[in-house]
Amino acid sequence: MSKNITWKQLDEMSARELYEVLKLRSEVFVVEQRCAYLDPDGEDVSAFHAQFLIDGVLVGYLRVLPPSVNSRFVRLGRVVFSQKARGQSLGLELMQSAIDFIMTKFETVSIKLSAQVALQKYYASLGFKVCGAPYDDEGIMHIDMELV
Repeated sequence: MSKNITWKQLDEMSARELYEVLKLRSEVFVVEQRCAYLDPDGEDVSAFHAQFLIDGVLVGYLRVLPPSVNSRFVRLGRVVFSQKARGQSLGLELMQSAIDFIMTKFETVSIKLSAQVALQKYYASLGFKVCGAPYDDEGIMHIDMELV
């Protein structure tokens, strides 16, 4: 089994790579979690995209949004794995790759994410701390967390 995490900006991705990313995000966030929302939200244009491949097949993904005029934090989001790839601790590999990438790429030391409340303990195990009250996001309870 060959595992590989690649990092690319949108303009570096092939049409097929982008299609596979949007397909995976839609399968999980829109279909499986039954959230009717516009997944391609305009943020992908400035994001760095991590694709987790096993034997050349996309099984996981996340994006990193750099600091902006509106936010001094690096934002990590759209963390997703296919159903068949879950339960194999692959998320830890992807998250550690993201943290390493962010610490190398950006001068900021603060990373924020919006976690599903059900995954709060998972993100806490990586060092993220709650920094807000729970809120409803498309019918799923979320909570803001930060790694400082």
